[in-house]
Amino acid sequence: MRAFSVASFLCAFSAILLPAEPASVAPCKDNSISASAVRAREDVQALVQCAYEFIQEVGFEEARRSFHEDARWASPSGEIYIFVDELGETGWESRSLVFGPDPARVGQYWGPYLSFGNDLSTEQTRLARNFERGWVYYLTDWGFETKLWRPKAGYMIRINWDGIDAVVGSGVYPTDSPGTCPSEVVNATRFDADPSEEALRLFVNCAAVRLEAMGYFATPILARDPRWNSGSVYLFAVNLLTGEQIFPDAGGRPELAGSRPGADPFKGRDMVGVGATFGEAFVYYESVNPASGHKERKVTLLKRAMAGNVPILIGSGYYEAQ
Repeated sequence: MRAFSVASFLCAFSAILLPAEPASVAPCKDNSISASAVRAREDVQALVQCAYEFIQEVGFEEARRSFHEDARWASPSGEIYIFVDELGETGWESRSLVFGPDPARVGQYWGPYLSFGNDLSTEQTRLARNFERGWVYYLTDWGFETKLWRPKAGYMIRINWDGIDAVVGSGVYPTDSPGTCPSEVVNATRFDADPSEEALRLFVNCAAVRLEAMGYFATPILARDPRWNSGSVYLFAVNLLTGEQIFPDAGGRPELAGSRPGADPFKGRDMVGVGATFGEAFVYYESVNPASGHKERKVTLLKRAMAGNVPILIGSGYYEAQ
């Protein structure tokens, strides 16, 4: 149910000042906005707006059924879903009215759910009654397997739910902020065993967070620590001021820094320039897999980060199954 650049802060701040029923931020009636497409906080905001409009369109009973049963409102992983909570002064006065993962939870009181200093239900009520809509930040358990606490950002809109003062909302687990990358979950061994674009983004984003938090002191860790280098998975980084590769020994693959003459897998295209310009970019090429010794197709993510005042392009990738 129940985490920033200046631009993203202003965007989130302005959102909570909007009236209760603003114009849609994206088309909702064509079902193009769905939980399975959520990748970032902005996507969650669009999903909740569409859920709000859906309630107005179909009514409470059909909305309740759809939020619990229809694939549009729940991601395959189960992490993204719609909730509706009664607004109460404490968790003992706030009932679950819709809870996507477990309909049996409906009608039960949440009880005290302390996070970042106060009861989460109290914070939801304060936000909704003063601003009508906005973000709430809290900690929730990662899952039954890991037993870890994970930061989550929830977006919600105040709504009259069949005569009950409530909020409709959803949330996302950020992967680009300090404190969101536990080593038990984000590591090269886990990524190497089950590679995907989503896992790649999580892995690179967490490495960028470490780099920005520690500056150049992070480079020996990112270059050689087993958490960041295992099997065919390794990190590389390029100093965008000098063009030099920062830890070329990480995987022995210097081609992205342009430091190995005659080994240009991009046929002259400046992929470092692409990554530096767009801030985050996927690139596709062939490279020798250090685990197999053979040239294979590779998907790599480049991400721009700052190590102190130095702009760095950090990246990693995975080899596609042949």
